[in-house]
Amino acid sequence: MRYAMARKAGLFITLLLVMINVPVVAESLTLKSIMQQLGKDFARLNQAILVEDYPEIEQAAIRIAEHPQPGFMEKMSMLAKVGTDVGQFKEIDEVVHKASMAIHAAAGKQDLNMIIENQNRVFNGCMQCHASFRKKLMAVDE
Repeated sequence: MRYAMARKAGLFITLLLVMINVPVVAESLTLKSIMQQLGKDFARLNQAILVEDYPEIEQAAIRIAEHPQPGFMEKMSMLAKVGTDVGQFKEIDEVVHKASMAIHAAAGKQDLNMIIENQNRVFNGCMQCHASFRKKLMAVDE
């Protein structure tokens, strides 16, 4: 009985969020799966830069910038593990987002120097996040 009520409440909330145009993220998106996809997208970005494939640079950069978010329960687990350092985590994510968007814009202008400058920002942001949070977050998906 309680399960049925909770399920109905969950469906109602989901429907309400859809109706007010709030994106609903599938719970199947784990931090690990998101990071694996980001790794693939970064590899595509690097390959595209090497051959100066500007349309692919644009596409890879936007995939990185607009990467999906983990589901609600995964986020709660992440917050518990990151604790008071959540501000630093969000700052690093914002650096990676802005640098990826800058790559996207620079690719439209075929500005290879700006692309490479921001590629370094993305890489450094990823490595800073890994150095600061990887060990804390590794247990989230386990």
